[in-house]
Amino acid sequence: MSAVKFLELAEEQGLLEPQVIASLRKQVQSRANITADLLAKTLIDKKLLTAFQAKKLVAAASPPEPEIDLTLDIPEPSAPTKPNAPPPAADDDLVMLEAVEPVPVQAPVPKPTAPKPQPKAPAADDLLMMASLDDSPPPTPAKPVAPKQAKVEVPAPKVVAKPISKPATPPAKSATPASSMEMAPLDDLTPLNAPNPALAPLTPLTPLPPASAPGNPTQLGGPPPLSAPVSLDAFAVPDSSGMGGMDDLLAPLPAGGGADPFAAPLPTDPLGGKPAGGKPGVQKKLGQKNVWDSPLMLLGGGALLVMIVAFVILYYSLTRGTASEVFAKAEEEYRGGSYPAAMDLFSKYIEKYPKEKDVGRAKVLHGMAQIQQVSSNADKDPRSALRVASEVLPVIKTEPAFVDSRGELASILPAIADGFAEQAKTAEKIERKIELTKLADESMSLVNNAEYLPSSERKNLEGRIAGIIDKLNLTRRSIDQDKDLQTAIASINTLIGEGKTAESYQVRTDLVRKYPGLEPNPQLIGATLAISERERQAVRLAETAIAPATDDPRPSAQRIVLASRTIGTAPAPPSRPVFVTIEGAVYGLDLTTGKVLWRRYVGHETQIIPTTFGRDVSADVLVADARAQELYRLEALTGKIRWRLPIGEPFYQPTLAEDKLLVATSSGKLIEVEAESGTSDRRLILPQKINVPPAYDTKTSQYYQLGEHSTVFSFNSSLACDETFYLGHKAGSILVPPVLAVNHLLVVESPGDDFSLLHVLARDPEQNKLREVHRPFRLKGRVVTPLGVSGRRVTVVTDLGEVNAFEVDPAIKDQPVQPVGKIEASEPVPSLLYQATDGGRLWLAGRRCTLYEIQVSLQQLGRKWSMHQDDAFLSAPQIFGETLLHVRRRPNSPAVLVEASQAADGKTLWITQLAVPLVGLAADIERRQFIAFNNQARVFEIPPEAITAGYFDQPSFSPPAAVGNLTLREARKLPDGRWLSLGRSGTSYALFYDAAAASDRSRLIDLGANVKELASQTVMYKQGLVLPLTIGRVELLNPATTKPAASPFQPALSPGARIAWNEPAVIGNDRAIVLGDGKQTIYRLATKDVAQPALLKEAEARVEGTLISPSSSAESFVYTVVRETSGDFLQVFQAGNLAAGAKLPLGGRWKAGPVTVNGKTFVEVQERKLLCFDQDRQAWQIDLARGPLSAMPQPLENDLLLLHAAGTIVRIDPNTGKDIAAVEVGEPLGEIVSVFGPRLLVSGRDGVIHVTAQPQAKP
Repeated sequence: MSAVKFLELAEEQGLLEPQVIASLRKQVQSRANITADLLAKTLIDKKLLTAFQAKKLVAAASPPEPEIDLTLDIPEPSAPTKPNAPPPAADDDLVMLEAVEPVPVQAPVPKPTAPKPQPKAPAADDLLMMASLDDSPPPTPAKPVAPKQAKVEVPAPKVVAKPISKPATPPAKSATPASSMEMAPLDDLTPLNAPNPALAPLTPLTPLPPASAPGNPTQLGGPPPLSAPVSLDAFAVPDSSGMGGMDDLLAPLPAGGGADPFAAPLPTDPLGGKPAGGKPGVQKKLGQKNVWDSPLMLLGGGALLVMIVAFVILYYSLTRGTASEVFAKAEEEYRGGSYPAAMDLFSKYIEKYPKEKDVGRAKVLHGMAQIQQVSSNADKDPRSALRVASEVLPVIKTEPAFVDSRGELASILPAIADGFAEQAKTAEKIERKIELTKLADESMSLVNNAEYLPSSERKNLEGRIAGIIDKLNLTRRSIDQDKDLQTAIASINTLIGEGKTAESYQVRTDLVRKYPGLEPNPQLIGATLAISERERQAVRLAETAIAPATDDPRPSAQRIVLASRTIGTAPAPPSRPVFVTIEGAVYGLDLTTGKVLWRRYVGHETQIIPTTFGRDVSADVLVADARAQELYRLEALTGKIRWRLPIGEPFYQPTLAEDKLLVATSSGKLIEVEAESGTSDRRLILPQKINVPPAYDTKTSQYYQLGEHSTVFSFNSSLACDETFYLGHKAGSILVPPVLAVNHLLVVESPGDDFSLLHVLARDPEQNKLREVHRPFRLKGRVVTPLGVSGRRVTVVTDLGEVNAFEVDPAIKDQPVQPVGKIEASEPVPSLLYQATDGGRLWLAGRRCTLYEIQVSLQQLGRKWSMHQDDAFLSAPQIFGETLLHVRRRPNSPAVLVEASQAADGKTLWITQLAVPLVGLAADIERRQFIAFNNQARVFEIPPEAITAGYFDQPSFSPPAAVGNLTLREARKLPDGRWLSLGRSGTSYALFYDAAAASDRSRLIDLGANVKELASQTVMYKQGLVLPLTIGRVELLNPATTKPAASPFQPALSPGARIAWNEPAVIGNDRAIVLGDGKQTIYRLATKDVAQPALLKEAEARVEGTLISPSSSAESFVYTVVRETSGDFLQVFQAGNLAAGAKLPLGGRWKAGPVTVNGKTFVEVQERKLLCFDQDRQAWQIDLARGPLSAMPQPLENDLLLLHAAGTIVRIDPNTGKDIAAVEVGEPLGEIVSVFGPRLLVSGRDGVIHVTAQPQAKP
């Protein structure tokens, strides 16, 4: 057996890792005593091979057994036997035998055990030599045939008489060579049923010489003829106690008298040494005697009977040994992988030896041989393996020996199932996949059968079984995919025929969502192209005219824009109008000074950027009003209307195409507008909705419009759709319009929440059709702000902060768009990041403003400067030559800053502050001016000429820079005529304005550190300010001296606790104040007229819920809103002792109030309702159909004034809540209203003052 061959086979079959093979081969070459058996045992112990694999390798590595030459070297007899000697006559005399010394023969050589192949010497037990029992010549030696045992050739030695004795031990080696005679093969003997191990091998009989030729041996046949009487004693049996060994039974009988022809002793073993007695070679002559008179006949008959019995025993022993050998040989063939030979031997064994104990095992191994024979090719032909296994296993599983075969089935059965699974996975036709999957399931039923593979075997196969199941699941999904694909294709074709392209795309979308791998499927691509073509055919041109208007639809109310400007030190840029959108209004500003030229409110809904017609500095500007769904052309310097066009539905940024505009609407219309006149005569109607405006190629006069999903529509200047291209984007994934750069169309798709795809399309020069020139670029984050284009450069910014700069070079055919710089994503959460570029530079504005230089040679973006850290930028920066314009808001400030700076270094040119909410507004009749306070502590005394101009940017007071960021509360008018506005939490400053003072009317006073802890708005009580502080105290402050007017009230409070006081209210004529602690307790406080006044508690009450609103009082009642689990309620208390009264449900969630006006109390709820309460009952409620209120009801003579946040002022009857009259302002309103004769001064939400007439009832 060769260890080298063993390793070669293991390497060929891939059973061992290459490094293991190399290591073992080195050891085999260096050590000669390593055998294949030793290798196999070691690899099994190391769990590198299974026992089954090792046995197969050992069998394959073993050399074939050499043919056994059983020819014995026995010396030639002195006279050869005559094969054709005539038999002696019956009455011939007895032939005298000459004693001849037997020729020694070679001793049997033990069977070698070394692995080296060499001829195997037969054991003594294998040499069953028998002489022919008749006088015929010996048969011609037959050629040995494997696997039968070779015939044994033995010589015919001379027969010599010898005394009966025990067999002598043969010598180890014969003296001289001799001729041989063949024995018949053992397979020719008929076997007996049971072996007898006690019987020794037969000693061959020496032939006797014929009677006619004294001195010559004759072949042993029947008993020789006797010519003289022989004594019966000559035939005495040495062992009378029973049968001895076979040598004893076949040995010559002992001689009785001198006349016995057998007196000369025969050799105990003709192949052994000298006889036990007498001299060899002595010939004695016998006298003549009648053999029939001798008792030899009687004794011979008995001896013959004994010989017959011995022959039967010998036959049984020989045939029993043959059965074991047949089984052993069959099992050897099985273990060696020779399954056909094994099956043949097992079949013979089962047929010939049906009662043997190993018949059951033979049946099992016969069946396993059938399975093994076909399963060796299970990966290529699993059908045969499945068929045989299904037929054989149910038959052999009942045999007890079947248990031993489960280990082999553990590798066979999964291999069959895996063969089907692998073929099913790679099959192309669905019918083939279905068939193979079904067969795989049948195979898995064998694997899952506990009779074949119990849990102990399956435990080690879990990984492989899971792999098979995965393959089958993939195949089933593939089958379902193929079925669904065919169903979808049929459905698409049907829908196309019906003209339902949107539904067709939906079928495709649903299919691809379920099976993403079908995207490149040729059938699906063909169906998609068919949909696109049907869409192209569905595009239609409609001749629908829209007439423009030239009037201004805004209400006639006068508006005053308040601003404050700061001029920088850098040189001012050339004058030209620039445009920004702030809080829903478009502002025109002068680039040189920052002065506001005009303002037009267009609605917070408007996202369209003002666009100029051409590069002329005085060119008109295109503005959209999303509220009115109108498009305006305005004069750049004045903001006056040139024309306005009602679009009638939501639309996107107009696309400027030479002397025309193309306006895309959300419903899928493309409206063509004459830029000069504003007229529109025709429109293109697409079969899809639209999310972004089209791109226009100035060189080819071609428009490219992205549909809501899937399709890019291409049409020419005549609005004829000449092509549709399937891009495959999903609905809602296109957030920014496409752009054109050097004849390449760049489209950004954002299909996920954290990534985007940049598609690059161009026209094929040969077919003049759109194609995607290379794979999309993947970007981290969504692209939500427009792309920047400057010549060949395109910049893309995502909401996670990734920045990419690309350069378009059509000369590079395989990838004309090349990355030239990148900034990795750095934002942890999505945020807006705007950009501006002039080709070589890139300005980014998000939470700071930064300038980058696009360094193409280094493939990077180099940062030059960064400023305005933590400011919030509200729109994209604009570049005007070397001037950068941007809009931002500082942290915790409502003011909007418009700043112009030098583009190269960021130095400020000017800053204009706009859109600051007002906290106070009044009319100074004596000075004929309006007084306005904004929440940045700026005071505006607006003269008549500014009122007429509608713009004022010169505040009479601004807080010093040292104060920092200051935000004020609503201004209150004090009893002495002064105005007071306290700072919000965190500041100790208060703004005082004294209109009666000749100068220095505005003062900013520090009220002390305690004021920083102010928890709510203040009220005036006995000439003092009531200050509820979060630290728990309620203080009374003298505003004239800024010193305490009384000792503070301090409720019981645990260390470190804070109180979020509700806004207080004054009861009666400064009788007391009431306020809640923001939890469950409400207090009544008052001061005592003593030498040292103190703010003391007069009463308190507890509520079941939580106090969530300010307090209010009306005559003898106090009101506050309590939130309980069942809802919000208006809790009524007696003003004197805070005894709880009625608890009135609000019917909704509290929003504002309560506030008492003219003896009635009002509460607004979030469900857009206003409730009126009279003492302890609800008087009425009204629906706020015009929207929520921006402020609580204000008194107007005997009526009430309601300010609706959307821009309507309504006068109502306080007794019924019914409308009396209304005035439209047209813009969002703030909280401040002031009566100015027959007119009203109303603050806008962005700090604009609206001067309008009071609502008057029609006569």
